[in-house]
Amino acid sequence: MLTGEQIREGVARQTIEIEPFDEKQLGPCYYRYRLSDTFAIVRPEWSLSEPPKEIAYHRLEAQGQVLEPGKVYLFNTWERIGSATYTMSLNGLASTARLGLFVHIAADLGHTGAAHKWTLELTAVQPVRVYPAMLIGQVAFFRPSGKIVKYQGLYSNHSKPMPNLKNFNGDHGR
Repeated sequence: MLTGEQIREGVARQTIEIEPFDEKQLGPCYYRYRLSDTFAIVRPEWSLSEPPKEIAYHRLEAQGQVLEPGKVYLFNTWERIGSATYTMSLNGLASTARLGLFVHIAADLGHTGAAHKWTLELTAVQPVRVYPAMLIGQVAFFRPSGKIVKYQGLYSNHSKPMPNLKNFNGDHGR
């Protein structure tokens, strides 16, 4: 795992991309990322067998939005984050979790070679208000061992929250 100083150096050397980068968001071994101002609400009719045909995106206004329990909200990071050298792990902040807000259900791994605004699956156990650009999570960078194979899959290089894009009907994602 890289230290905060190594993350800062990686940004300066351009082996780590964090745009925009703010040194105040740098921690001892992570970078705190912010919440975007665009979101979608996962619809009950979306299924694993077929990607959604239409996605309604909403704007998170300055006064914020109350997230209700029992729903999944797809947001993304305010920052474009990535690296062709390191692997990332995106997690929520402890302060966010203490409000009963989870920033992802699964898939905390950020693949080496991908750089974009990462999709977050926000779920709340009680009503909680979120705001655009609020600090919501942290990303840690890890040095992979072995040959690096850069990710070039369906979820690379996007700037809006992304729903399931795979058809799991029969191939189970393989």
